[in-house]
Order: sequence, then structure tokens, then C-alpha cells
Amino acid sequence: MNERRRTRTYDWIHSSINVAIGILIVLVAEGLARLVSTEFWPLALVIPILVACLVLFEKVFNGLIDWEFPKETDSPRKFDSKGDTPIVRHLSLPIGIVVGLLFALLDWTDPVFW
Repeated sequence: MNERRRTRTYDWIHSSINVAIGILIVLVAEGLARLVSTEFWPLALVIPILVACLVLFEKVFNGLIDWEFPKETDSPRKFDSKGDTPIVRHLSLPIGIVVGLLFALLDWTDPVFW
């Protein structure tokens, strides 16, 4: 098994971003679940479809740009790839999801609470 490399500053930055993304994913899912029980339930069906269309459009557009203007040079920034990524980066998204679930279960997503 490979030896894990030391945790660096950009690992902590990536980990904190992943925690925030995990929290936001759960809070958006909880908001859509609450929306189903209101008279605006069709929005709970339309919003994910629109987001999927937006992601598909972005993928197709980026593919067209890459096809028209291919990269001819490598990225000048090279990371040290010896060793596996630190465990902090592997656990950051699940920790964010757990924190988001706690926020949702404790009903801390209500705007009146804040």
C-alpha cells in the first residue's frame, strides 16, 4: 500500500470546500423535499430537470470549445504526486453531508431560526 503524503495547505482548502458542498447538497435536497408538500410541488419536479439541462448544456459547450480550440501545451502547474491523498480530503465530503443532515434534522434551515 502506498504511503500517504503530508497534508498541505491546498488539501485543507479543498477539504473545506468539499465540506461546504456536502452541506449545500443536503440542504438543497431537504428544501426540495419540503417543496413537495406545498402547493408548489411542480417546482420540485421542474428544478432538477432544469439543473440537469444546464449541466448538459455546459458539458456540450465545453466539448465544442475544446474541439475548436484544443490544448497544445501542458499545464505549467505540476503537483507532487508521490503518495496517496491525505485522509482529510477523502473524508471531507461525507463529513459535509453528515453536518448538512444534522442541520436538516435539527430544523436549522428555517429562515426564522436565523
